[in-house]
Amino acid sequence: MIKELNSEMFHGAVETPQFAVVDCYGDFCYACELLAPVFDSIAERMPGIEFMRINVTQNPEIQMELEIFDLPTILFYRNGKIVHKEIGSIDEDTFKAALCKMLYPENLGKEPKVRLNSDPAVVAQVREGLRRRKGFCPCRAEDKPEYKCMCEEFKAQIADPDFEGYCHCKLYYKEK
Repeated sequence: MIKELNSEMFHGAVETPQFAVVDCYGDFCYACELLAPVFDSIAERMPGIEFMRINVTQNPEIQMELEIFDLPTILFYRNGKIVHKEIGSIDEDTFKAALCKMLYPENLGKEPKVRLNSDPAVVAQVREGLRRRKGFCPCRAEDKPEYKCMCEEFKAQIADPDFEGYCHCKLYYKEK
């Protein structure tokens, strides 16, 4: 559930949870309207993170304090401190990358070389399987949350500096 904030409750709301994401939007902002469905979709799938919104047009003191000059602006908080900021209407992949920066700051600058399979037919087949199975990896027999791509086994392989190869469903490839 996304909390709607105002200036009186803002600081308490962002300082309490370990992870918080705040959509700073404004009245008559078309880019804010474009971002809203992406923000809502990710908020539904990330229950461990507090998602919030604040209309900075109606709360100008927060806008000035945080120096928000462009809308929309998304603020990513870790333990009550801003660790990342995205400006403008962003797509889901950019949003997910920003979430990774918030959740795993120790990995910044050490990202492994993971890429999509270079065969477009394989990528299309796996993505269709993911779509039909509502996000579950098609190479698994059971629909269990722990089997979502990228699977736990591949996460472990990514962490291993000596591993090079494909994940189970052949969607991703990790280089040394």
